[in-house]
Amino acid sequence: MAREYARLLRVSHYIKNLLIFIPLIFSLSFNEISNIFLCIVGFIVFSLLSSAVYIINDLKDIEKDRSHSIKSKRPLAAGTISRKNAVKLLFILLAMAAAIAIYISLLINNFYASGVLILYLAVNVVYSFGAKNIPIIDIIILASGYILRVAFGGILIGTGISFWLYLVITFCAFYLGFGKRRNELIKAEKNTRNVLKNYSYNFLDKNMYVCQTLCTVFYALWSIDSATIQRLHTQYFVFTVPIIFLILLKYSLNIERDCDEDPTAILLKDKGLCALVSLYITSSIIILYVWGGGGGKMDVYDFDHTIYRGDSSFDFFTFVLRKKPYLEALLPLQLWGIMLHLFHLITKETMKSYFFMFVRFISVEAMIVQFWEKYIGKPDFANEPPRPKGANLRRGIKPDFANKTWGDIN
Repeated sequence: MAREYARLLRVSHYIKNLLIFIPLIFSLSFNEISNIFLCIVGFIVFSLLSSAVYIINDLKDIEKDRSHSIKSKRPLAAGTISRKNAVKLLFILLAMAAAIAIYISLLINNFYASGVLILYLAVNVVYSFGAKNIPIIDIIILASGYILRVAFGGILIGTGISFWLYLVITFCAFYLGFGKRRNELIKAEKNTRNVLKNYSYNFLDKNMYVCQTLCTVFYALWSIDSATIQRLHTQYFVFTVPIIFLILLKYSLNIERDCDEDPTAILLKDKGLCALVSLYITSSIIILYVWGGGGGKMDVYDFDHTIYRGDSSFDFFTFVLRKKPYLEALLPLQLWGIMLHLFHLITKETMKSYFFMFVRFISVEAMIVQFWEKYIGKPDFANEPPRPKGANLRRGIKPDFANKTWGDIN
């Protein structure tokens, strides 16, 4: 029975809600625990709400689904879950989603987050009660679900997305929508969608590939845009363009075959497509949080030898490593960067970007405060005995950190 409820809730479709994390990753905020917490809570509330939407749709179409070869196996259509229990579950989901939505809005002091959730629920209710039978409108609503998820993630952490990235997400969403309707039309004899009578195969096929092309082009333009390079401190995203192209190509190959499943089902069933998506995610994280800043600058506070005795950068690194043991996972990459520099394969500045990659995974300013509090009794240049306070500083000098970059450290 638990499996039937999981099917009713469409738990496998929760993968779509990972889009909420896109603004978090591309805003270089993945080291902020508060932002991660907000996105996780946002993922939960969106999952609850999307499950409620699926139940509403299944309740509305229960009779039509019973005459469909595939949809007749859904819990409500098959009778494995009663209408009464489905309605009870629906109200529980909506109540939980409302409570969490209010909590999030109060937490971030921004009710736009709740507004996005209400809009998502409203457009999908409209979709279930008639809009899905209106050509073009149905695809717009399907695409809006993806766009609203990304917008919701941006609101949660207080950041926006670039115009180029917005266009990428929009046309990718339309590509998925046109592809879904295209394959439903191919199997129209087994389908119960009235809207398919208003579509032709050529219309859906051509527009699907137009959206695929625009998605790839806009992504390429985003990757080489000067604003993107400046904001993300990297120009290497251009090398992920072929991966995006291959992902769309592999998905197109799947739907060109005898397949009329949801995009989520297609992704989860195709190991090759999963591998390509995993490759893109891994590459993006490496580019952003490992290579990001290579050849660029990362604004952090440096310790000047005029106020601190010793190698402050190395001492800070070892201090952080003791505080955050999980950063030991970066040691192989850091050693690799040092080795490349020793063999004169990379510049000193690039080697430093390898070594100081750990700063992207911590709250730098908070760590600096803790660092000074711990080493406040360290002797100064005059080799004076440790003093209770300020001993690591020259007389009359207070910790005034110059806003430098890791590239300035010698």
